[in-house]
Amino acid sequence: MYSEIRNATEEFSFHPTLISWLKGPLELKGNEILKLTEIGCTDHSCPVIETCLEVFYSEQDSEPKRMIRFGRAKHLINKMDLIFSLKKQGIIE
Repeated sequence: MYSEIRNATEEFSFHPTLISWLKGPLELKGNEILKLTEIGCTDHSCPVIETCLEVFYSEQDSEPKRMIRFGRAKHLINKMDLIFSLKKQGIIE
């Protein structure tokens, strides 16, 4: 398991553009906290690697306001994966 936390003005250490790609669709203003967790799964019913991105609108939030899941390793997420996940969750059309 891997986890990394950034605010919306930074990028993740493993991906130079992921937060930039999210700014428009999620209407990020810069004060949000983004927590990314990569989980490995050995069960046949789930992807081998799943990456989960949680968006908190303040440090005081105990629950994320949004959660985006990717069936891909964190460093392999591309713009098409992002668009697919956002559409699947009804965030964009």
